[in-house]
Amino acid sequence: KPLVDLREQDSRNAFKQSIDDLMTDGYTGGHIGLAWGWYTVSPNWGTVFSGDAKPRDYDDEDNIKAVIMMTDGMFNVSYTGDNKNSESPSDTDSSAHQALALCSAMRAQGVRLYTVSYQAPTEAQNLLETCAADPNNAYEAENAGDLVMSFRDIVGKLQMMRLTK
Repeated sequence: KPLVDLREQDSRNAFKQSIDDLMTDGYTGGHIGLAWGWYTVSPNWGTVFSGDAKPRDYDDEDNIKAVIMMTDGMFNVSYTGDNKNSESPSDTDSSAHQALALCSAMRAQGVRLYTVSYQAPTEAQNLLETCAADPNNAYEAENAGDLVMSFRDIVGKLQMMRLTK
């Protein structure tokens, strides 16, 4: 069941307003977004999702597992360690370090990673490119048009993978 039924104009307007009401505070726990992306495709979470939403096994040849990570910020907030706002990937408690570990673990399971940085600082762009592991799977967007083109390219790659299998 969808979280919000967007078929009704009033529902769409309320949903858009709730997005407009979100406020930024300069902190990004990007590793959390990556983790949840992985959860949605991992068979380890099969008991949480049911029916067609239940993730298939990693070795299912008729299935493509892909995660798209999009962010506009630094990976600078984590839940552990003394310096919870460290931006350094070498700080093992940092969001950046945890994100790179998650990316590596996902790729080891055969998950294809695509990343999109939206008006992000250079450090975040570099981290996302490292996460994707393939520079052709890392996108940088500066405006809405760039975002649309990035996602169209990703969809095209996934469709080609499906067609050639």
